[in-house]
Amino acid sequence: MIGSKPTLFALIDQRMNYLGERHKVLTQNIANADTPGYQARDLRDANFLQALRSAQSNMPLAQTQSGHLPPLRAGSNFAVDKVKKPYETSTDGNGVVIEEQMMKATQNSSDYQVATELYHKYIGMLKTAASRGMG
Repeated sequence: MIGSKPTLFALIDQRMNYLGERHKVLTQNIANADTPGYQARDLRDANFLQALRSAQSNMPLAQTQSGHLPPLRAGSNFAVDKVKKPYETSTDGNGVVIEEQMMKATQNSSDYQVATELYHKYIGMLKTAASRGMG
């Protein structure tokens, strides 16, 4: 990080760490699907979009040529909390629904893949900028 401002690399790193930890929790839920009394757990969603907006507000966009579109204002800063209750509980008190956990795991995997792609694109952009500056 530069100073106390998060860079894109730091934000992607935080996101990937979060998704890795969430993967562990979701696989524990699936592994305990037959454990009496076990209740499914999930990580509280970290607000990475808010962190990105905060980082972007420190670097305002500028209209450098008259033909360029003016910068857009940032959206509102609100978050929606979801109440998470198991919609199905077995007779032994187990609150793990395999289908729900598999959907969450699939979404988590997809989010991780997006984060790695963003990381690769950002590195490619930096390599391009560095090679153009050297020539």
